[in-house]
Formats: sequence, C-alpha cells, structure tokens
Amino acid sequence: MRDEPDLAVVARLFKVLSNESRLELLRLLHAQPQTVGALETATGMSQTLVSQHLRKLREAGLARVVRHGREATYSVADVHVTCVIEVALGQGHETCPAGADIAEGPAGSALARATPAVLHQELVG
Repeated sequence: MRDEPDLAVVARLFKVLSNESRLELLRLLHAQPQTVGALETATGMSQTLVSQHLRKLREAGLARVVRHGREATYSVADVHVTCVIEVALGQGHETCPAGADIAEGPAGSALARATPAVLHQELVG
C-alpha cells in the first residue's frame, strides 16, 4: 500500500469514531454546545467517563472547549465529521450541509472529495 497521508489521517479519525459513546457525545454536541454535567445527564455516563471521551475527541480535533471561569462548554470542532456519522446512519442527506467547505478540519482534503451519497455507499454498502 502506498504511503498516503490522507488515508492515515482518516484511519486515525475512524479509530476515534469507533466508540459508540464518543459518537453519541458528538451527536449531542452537534445539536448544541454542552457542559460535562449536561452530557453526563443526557447520556447516563459518569462524569469521569464523559471527560475521558471528551479528551480523546479534543485530541483528535473533533471537539473544542470554551472556558468561562470554572465552567467549560464543549462543541463540535468540525461539523463535517458529524455529517459522516449521520451518513453512516443513513440520515446524511437531510442533515449534512450542501456544498460545505470540508477542506478544514482533522481529515481535511480526504473528506473534501466525498459527498454524502458517496460516503453512505462506502460506509454501508
């Protein structure tokens, strides 16, 4: 296999996305920015587990945090990753931004070449 940096980036991205709890957190954060406490309540996960998953999502460039004093609010850093999740669930045609610039974000140009229909076909056959 050729050494393709885009594929390595996408592989790391999908490794982070391979956890159901992180997918759930990203979907919740896509709906609206939230605190750890709000995510804890919405998911039923412990505060520690929510924080661990958020750390992995931040490290992967998928979530960001804004701090206001002692309160931290998390949000999705790249809406296009949420689009990939929705496409995999078969809902991307309604929720993905049409013609959006995907060139920014952790997967960069590797996702920029894919449309929701193509991604859905590749992910679910």
